[in-house]
Amino acid sequence: MSIQIISATPGPKTTERILELILAHPQGIATKELSDRLNRPVSMVNICLKSLIVSKQVHVKLSESGMQQIYYPKSVTVDFAAVVGKRGKGKLKSCTILNKPSAI
Repeated sequence: MSIQIISATPGPKTTERILELILAHPQGIATKELSDRLNRPVSMVNICLKSLIVSKQVHVKLSESGMQQIYYPKSVTVDFAAVVGKRGKGKLKSCTILNKPSAI
């Protein structure tokens, strides 16, 4: 039986795909959900998430139950029309919330 070595296929890398998913879920997304959506093992997702945290593109918080880590994009755009409904009285439609840099 011969062993066949395959090469990587072109396309977005796993880290890029994870960042796209996190940006698409500003309310946060768990490691297991990322793993399921990308069809990649949790260990690989965790390695990619570490590099995204170090590069300060995402941040992590524990869920309210304290059982899982939830990943968020560093900047979040909030659509106020979706939050308050169509009865919102202000003219402001959306804004970007930037997290404060951590103290050194």
